[in-house]
Amino acid sequence: MQKTSQFIIILILLFQIQLFAQIDNQFQRPRLNLQKITDSGGELSPAQAAYDVTFYDLDLSIDPPAKSIDGSLTAVV
Repeated sequence: MQKTSQFIIILILLFQIQLFAQIDNQFQRPRLNLQKITDSGGELSPAQAAYDVTFYDLDLSIDPPAKSIDGSLTAVV
């Protein structure tokens, strides 16, 4: 009886090790992106810095079945 219970405990431990070895990367914590959301990726040129937009009108049409996004942007300078 004692050998049977020891065998079952060892079997359970081995099964748990195999179970955790199969964990997919989707369950790991994602890496943080340390770049600020407002960063554009570089220094502004004088022409970019002088570009003063006072109004944006973004019109989007999203089509999930086709996996597409269509739209237009109107900017008032």
